[in-house]
Amino acid sequence: MSDRHRKNNFYIDDLVKRLGDTIDTKINESNFSDLNETVKRSIDIALDQVNNSVIGQNLFGRNSYKKFYNKGYDPSNTVQTNKLDIYARRPENYAVNLVFQIIFGATSLLMLILGIIFLVLEMNFIPFFAIFGLMFGISYFFSRKRKEIARYKSYIGSLDQNGYAEVSSMAYRVGIAESSVVKDLHRLIDKRFFYQGHLVENDTIFLVNDELYSYYQSGQESRRQRDIEKEKLESNKELKEFQDTCQEAKQELVSLEGSLIDPDMKQRCSDIFCLIESLETIVAKNPGKLHRLDRFSSYYMPITIKLLRSYQDLENKPSTDLLNKSMIEIGTTMDTIIEAYQRLVDQLIQVDNIDIKSDISVLKTMLAQDGLSGTSPFENKTE
Repeated sequence: MSDRHRKNNFYIDDLVKRLGDTIDTKINESNFSDLNETVKRSIDIALDQVNNSVIGQNLFGRNSYKKFYNKGYDPSNTVQTNKLDIYARRPENYAVNLVFQIIFGATSLLMLILGIIFLVLEMNFIPFFAIFGLMFGISYFFSRKRKEIARYKSYIGSLDQNGYAEVSSMAYRVGIAESSVVKDLHRLIDKRFFYQGHLVENDTIFLVNDELYSYYQSGQESRRQRDIEKEKLESNKELKEFQDTCQEAKQELVSLEGSLIDPDMKQRCSDIFCLIESLETIVAKNPGKLHRLDRFSSYYMPITIKLLRSYQDLENKPSTDLLNKSMIEIGTTMDTIIEAYQRLVDQLIQVDNIDIKSDISVLKTMLAQDGLSGTSPFENKTE
């Protein structure tokens, strides 16, 4: 920002502050003469500055953001247990491995006994011990395969109807360490026992198929976006302060509307309430517009409440010409304030409409350049 712009902003801020002080003084002294003109002058200056800010920022650039949408997790779309064979190989040959383990285990035991006997008899025992070693190795191989199949069946049994399981529950069910379960699952995935298996969350959760994994990824992205938005919201103290100010003002308006006698003033309270809610909605959707509302939250909302309280006090006093004139002046001033709030809402919405028109214009130009529309922006039109 140039020095000239800084000086202009300082001058405007100082002028509005002095006008605001004048308004406060008039209210405190119950001097409502020319109140509407003073408020109008102050509001016009503020609105002009806001309008320049809106147009200038639109012309010279502003930060934008995109919302992330995802279809999210829907339990009705997940895999059921009766479809598990699509995503995992059925456990097979458990009995075969058990039979071979028993056969070769018994044979190895027999060879060991014979080897010991021949050793005691000082006969040639080496062939028996050699066969024992071979048979024991084969038996151990089939035993290990059988246990792997048993663990695999337990892993499948740990999956819920959607194909989801926690590694900790698998480890508890099988009775081994979680690290061993993770190694098992990686091996089973590599060997295509689980055709589409995925380990996520630092190897603490197992997902049986790609569909469930895609939901997980969408959920992760959605959670990441929520965390970013939450962090932005929490870090934006100004936004929180603005929302608190609006909330306090709305509570005051509801209370005043219920206690005021004049139906026209009651309606003004309702109108201002709705306009403040509109400003809240605009800023909540785009916190970047917050700085344009600082003066209204700092000066004009408090002034609005003060004026309404003053009007309430006047209603409870004996009627006089001066009192009636003051009440009329406050009513006129409230109309000015309502008009100002409406103009502010319109100005803040205006920039979004400009963006939409700009996007449409760019789209039409691109379509024409690609020969996808009926006209070209480069062709000369002749009558």
